[in-house]
Formats: sequence, structure tokens, C-alpha cells
Amino acid sequence: MKYYLVNIVLAFLVLSQVTVASEVNSAQCEDNEIEILLVDYSYCIDRNSIKKLNIIGGDNTTLHVEVNNHEYSFSKLPVSLALLDVPRKLNMPLPTFFKHLIDRDCKDIQFSKIRPAFEISNTSIISKYKKNKFRAVSIINESIITNSIYIYDDSDKFLYLVKGDFNKIFADKFISKLNLRH
Repeated sequence: MKYYLVNIVLAFLVLSQVTVASEVNSAQCEDNEIEILLVDYSYCIDRNSIKKLNIIGGDNTTLHVEVNNHEYSFSKLPVSLALLDVPRKLNMPLPTFFKHLIDRDCKDIQFSKIRPAFEISNTSIISKYKKNKFRAVSIINESIITNSIYIYDDSDKFLYLVKGDFNKIFADKFISKLNLRH
């Protein structure tokens, strides 16, 4: 699962004006750039664009990045923590839970009470994605700073949560650049 978190971060870095160097070989960075090595890839990024990089290890790996005065976090979390254990309490697999959560026509009283906890309102821009065996849901609210992308598979054990100051265009590009393997 940590492999997937690295790929999520890589997709983010690519969207943040990162110059991709050759695989495996070290990057030839300019004087104003810094080299970031992640697994088999080497990247050059403008030294001035990254203000903070904080990796929090342990059971729930989280990476906090500040780029161009915007903060983002990338986490691999147990579903019980990321979703307040709601899918288990409702006895629903993740795909069903997300389907009901983002369906504004769903009149289930439970979900009408749950949606505000996930910052879903009538003005939220919600998008669904599918890539390989992974699915994703982005919840974008123009009126708040922190938006979310939930990336998951059918395992119901873990999901990846991306939070930060981004819009739908960013979320669409981000998901399109993800390289998550089986």
C-alpha cells in the first residue's frame, strides 16, 4: 500500500510543475531546482515552490506538502478512521457507501445526516473516477479551502485521502496522472 501512496505523491508533483527526469538515472537539475528521489524516479522541482515537506510515518503514513503557498496532505488510512467507521456501521462495502453518499437523490435519512460531515452540500462539485481496480471520489467546495479526494479499491481496509486547496480541474488532472498498479 505504501507503493500507491508514493504514486499519489508522484502524480501531485507532476501537476506541481515538476520536471520529470529519466527513470532510475539521477536527474540533471538546474541551479534553482532540487532533486527529489522517489523509488525508481528522480524529479527536479523549483526550490522556491516547496516550502514544507513533512512525512509522518507509523501505521497511517501521511505526507504534508506546501507548494506555492498551498498545503496538501496525502494519507493512507484505515477506512474506519478515514470514514468515521460509517460503512461498517451501515454494513456497506465502500463502493455502495460512496454511491449513496454522493447521490443527492438518495433520500435515505441516514445519508442526509452523514453528508455534512463529509462537507457535501447542494453546491458541492462531486466527481467519480475509475482507474484500473481503483475508484475515486472528489468532493470540491468553492467556499472552503480544504477539498478531498478519496481513492479506494474493493478491499474495504484502506483508502488514500488527498486533502488540500484544489479545484475540479486539478482533481481531474491529478486522477488522470495516477499510476496505481494492481
